[in-house]
Amino acid sequence: MNARVDRERRFHDARFSDGIGARDQDKYYPALFAARAALDYAITQCAALGTTGLEVGCGTGQNLAELLSQHRFAAHGIDISREAVAAARKRLVEFDPAPTLDVMDANQLSYENETFDFCFGSGVLHHLSLPSALHELSRVLKPGGRILFLEPLATNPLIQAYRHLTPSARSPDETPLTRSHLRQIEETFPDVRFEYFGFSTLTCVGLMRWPNAAQAALRVASDLDRFLLRLPFVWRLAWVVLIRGQRAQP
Repeated sequence: MNARVDRERRFHDARFSDGIGARDQDKYYPALFAARAALDYAITQCAALGTTGLEVGCGTGQNLAELLSQHRFAAHGIDISREAVAAARKRLVEFDPAPTLDVMDANQLSYENETFDFCFGSGVLHHLSLPSALHELSRVLKPGGRILFLEPLATNPLIQAYRHLTPSARSPDETPLTRSHLRQIEETFPDVRFEYFGFSTLTCVGLMRWPNAAQAALRVASDLDRFLLRLPFVWRLAWVVLIRGQRAQP
């Protein structure tokens, strides 16, 4: 475990050394606009209650900055990368009160039991030892607390082939989620819902040089995905899954 954490830290320290952390594959992310909007809406609903929230994998603090510009809540953020947390502290220093930011391994959280009303993140669980991370998330959530995560899947063979062809774009230990991983999440958070995104919308990426056409095509493709990815087995062709779960009440 320590060797894996060290590799993740080195990878992400290098990625965020410029304080930004942009990657080549970012050009494909417009295909996930509906997924991102759904995650943002779910997080905003929790933050609007003025509760205590933890972003796991806060990066340079962009998500927390957007949330805190709209809502006052007790915000915490952690990341394995010292470089990312340093950039986040600079970005978020203007907020009063500023969120609490720490360099921390999400496989072994340093928080007391039942600290948070919700925990959230994007593209972070697949970097972790999932059983350890799920146990820790359940432990630090209050009864009835929520998890909100957007994660890549390992179920589309074409996307998997692209990953194999571009290994340097990813950390060596990250593992997109399989059906087995989703079952582990269901076992830890029985009240959980999965929503899938990023199938037809991937065909629109080539239109990004024409923004108006791209936006129109993405809206149509997103509506098509909303239907297709609810069909049995078709969900396996999705790029990402939105995980919305709740810790059981006593």
